[in-house]
Amino acid sequence: MFSAVEYVKRYEAAPDKQTVEQLQKLVDLSGLGADEEFVVALLNAVSASDFPLAAAMREIRKALAEAAEIRGLGGWWKEKLDAYVAHIGEEPFEIATFLQGCMSGGLSLDHKDAVAGQALALPTPLVLVRQPVFEERANVSGLLGDYRYQTDVIEVGMGLFEVAAGLRTEADFKGASKLGILQFASSDRVATYDGVTVGNRFTNALDTSKRPWYKGVSAQIVPGAPTAVAPNDAPRWGLPKVWAKGQKLRGITIRDTFVTHVVVEVAPNKFHKFFTCEWAFTVDYDATNPGAARAGYQVTGQRFESGEIALSGQEPLTGDYRDQVTK
Repeated sequence: MFSAVEYVKRYEAAPDKQTVEQLQKLVDLSGLGADEEFVVALLNAVSASDFPLAAAMREIRKALAEAAEIRGLGGWWKEKLDAYVAHIGEEPFEIATFLQGCMSGGLSLDHKDAVAGQALALPTPLVLVRQPVFEERANVSGLLGDYRYQTDVIEVGMGLFEVAAGLRTEADFKGASKLGILQFASSDRVATYDGVTVGNRFTNALDTSKRPWYKGVSAQIVPGAPTAVAPNDAPRWGLPKVWAKGQKLRGITIRDTFVTHVVVEVAPNKFHKFFTCEWAFTVDYDATNPGAARAGYQVTGQRFESGEIALSGQEPLTGDYRDQVTK
């Protein structure tokens, strides 16, 4: 059984008690804790002993969620993942690398598509979903509107939504340059305090940190070889439990929707899509009845879909929209 107290002895700088407890909680929530050897190998791949553990917690969260979901598929997928993690050594844990290995090691590439008459062979993308939870965290600093806080927060997060996709081309392929994911997001978020409202609303913005790719991640297509991408993240929202003058958090409502396209780039701002996934992030939290709080990611649709996407290069980005505070 995995023990965070024992595991953190590998770090040159001893983590604080809160970080150790958080690591144990994450492993317990993942359901992987009974397989100590697997968990230790996975953690070693996403954190370094000479680097502060607290700074690696975000990557650890995602890796545990990814591993738990793929292992949960059982059978062939569990066998391949266990072998990948067992031999990973000091290499980084990356689902894209794992998927590329699977494509070379027996994964069926049974879907066919074409770009400008050039053939593509595709496996069914992995759609990985791990449900979020409400987490209370102590003494967190942040900024909402003009209110800079350092207090206890409640955060909806620790889940995962990921589309891992790959393709293989013919050796003489010349039809496209990059494989990647375009995601469009719409947001409807409201949090209420006594006399204060925090909101964030927008429609159909390109969800990217580096235009145009989702999370800024794409991969160069190598003719005749497998190519894969798997940018991972999960919607989340963290809010202080009290406002500047002691006003208590009363409620949180979120109704976000997302449309994710797996695409190849055929020219600047022009793409051929071959798979689409639609999903929703919903939250209902009432501070007077926190035990009844609900949060979830729901896949509302997924399908192979061949077509073209053209961007103007001027689309609004999700990062253009900040939390708005009204009093």
